[in-house]
Amino acid sequence: MNATLADELVVLVLVSLVPSVVPIHVMLLGLFRSNIQALIFATLAVAYIGESMEALRNICAYRDNLLNEHNI
Repeated sequence: MNATLADELVVLVLVSLVPSVVPIHVMLLGLFRSNIQALIFATLAVAYIGESMEALRNICAYRDNLLNEHNI
């Protein structure tokens, strides 16, 4: 009788642990996915800002060349 009770108690403890362990893995996966997403968005933002700055430099250089050619 005691062995059966012990077996059921072990099963009960293991089953009660599963709901608290599974959400931890899901939360860690969510954190990992969120960090990857933030890294991708930051990389895209830096690339966009860099391209914008390069275009602005080209416009300023073109303007300076025009001003120098016409001695203005």
